[in-house]
Amino acid sequence: MNAQATAMPAARLLPAYTVAAVVVLIWDATPAAAKVAVGGLDPILVDILRTVLAAAVVVSAAMLMRLPLPAGLGDWGQGYPI
Repeated sequence: MNAQATAMPAARLLPAYTVAAVVVLIWDATPAAAKVAVGGLDPILVDILRTVLAAAVVVSAAMLMRLPLPAGLGDWGQGYPI
């Protein structure tokens, strides 16, 4: 196959680039947010809130993309080294 046949149109890549940009912004803001949060909250509570917020974002994104949930416990992590 040549490069032209395997190239994806730019319009199709826009959602992926948008998600990547949002992830970079969130990842980059984490240290500053943690410093502010730890100043007024217990560090364990900050970790719990970050985990709950991240789960809400991931589940929302999966629902918007209509990704199927794994069928059983054996399917969680399928294809990923755990």
